[in-house]
Amino acid sequence: PLEQLPDGRFRFAVYDDSRRIVLEARSEELGKEWIQRMEEERVSTLKEKTNQLNSQVQSQKFQISELERQVENFKLVERDRDGAL
Repeated sequence: PLEQLPDGRFRFAVYDDSRRIVLEARSEELGKEWIQRMEEERVSTLKEKTNQLNSQVQSQKFQISELERQVENFKLVERDRDGAL
């Protein structure tokens, strides 16, 4: 919701989770610039979070493959042990 006030101020709302935050800028031009910058920042933050999560996924995949390799090694050791008995 955008609103131009009689004195030239520009009122707009942003939403953070379930909260509505009303902001006022000195002019419509400045208000729209704020909106644009906040949207750019949100996108930038989301991209950063996505990259971080992708990195975590890759790390966890590596850990899983290492654990699977260790399990296979333990199975081989058990087979060798059982065959020796």
